[in-house]
Amino acid sequence: MSAVKFLTALVLTVSLFHVVFSEHEVKGVCLGNERHKAKPSPEDDSYKGCRVFKNSSCCMSDFANQVAVPVVKGIGNFSWTLCGNLSRQCQEYMVGVECFYSCSPYVGLWAKPKDKTGFENAPVCSGYCNDWYEACKDDFTCAKSWGSGFDYTSDGHNKCKRNCTTFKETYINGKDLCESMWGSSFKYTEDQDRCLHFRYNASHNPNKDVVQKIFGHSGSPTTTPATQGSTLGSTQSSTTDGSQSTRLSSLLVGLVLVLSFLRFFF
Repeated sequence: MSAVKFLTALVLTVSLFHVVFSEHEVKGVCLGNERHKAKPSPEDDSYKGCRVFKNSSCCMSDFANQVAVPVVKGIGNFSWTLCGNLSRQCQEYMVGVECFYSCSPYVGLWAKPKDKTGFENAPVCSGYCNDWYEACKDDFTCAKSWGSGFDYTSDGHNKCKRNCTTFKETYINGKDLCESMWGSSFKYTEDQDRCLHFRYNASHNPNKDVVQKIFGHSGSPTTTPATQGSTLGSTQSSTTDGSQSTRLSSLLVGLVLVLSFLRFFF
């Protein structure tokens, strides 16, 4: 075998390993309901709320602008203020969660397998859940689950089923708040490298790096999401073993191609 041929084979083999085992950029996925676009896309300057998603958003400006006001009364027909206006610090956390659900280009990665209009088990950082609880503990609500705890009028407005109580009377702690307010949409997560938080600034979406770590190998989660029962929205149950098996299969196919190439030239 000549040196040139040997180097050619070596380069092909190394390139094959790199393609199979390297990470790829995770593409955004929107949920499948009337509030979301078919796929993430940029918005123009009329987009005032949820600005971290302006360059890649699953929602349009008519939605985002509903949370770009000093006092958010609600979203569409759904009221946030049945028990009075939320405090400024509580509203900030509620808006962060709403922006993730409605506008994040990654929310669809946790879509329910049989109901793409909602999502489950998105891993929220424990610290964010705890801070959310502290920010809202003295605010009032009349439902523990904002997805299933209200009655509705004939024209689709939510209304209380029970008396108003404080958040600290309604939820035990930050974990209970994160895992109860929106059904099983969110999972309280202590692994700080693989959890989401919703404190955004206009220049950087902190969850982009987290999503890359979780889904960056062959588009499959590298950790198995917990199988829990969302109304804001069971995620895909892809596992590490499954993605590894896919990559190994691709590697074997590639090696066969390399060997065929070598036989052709040698």
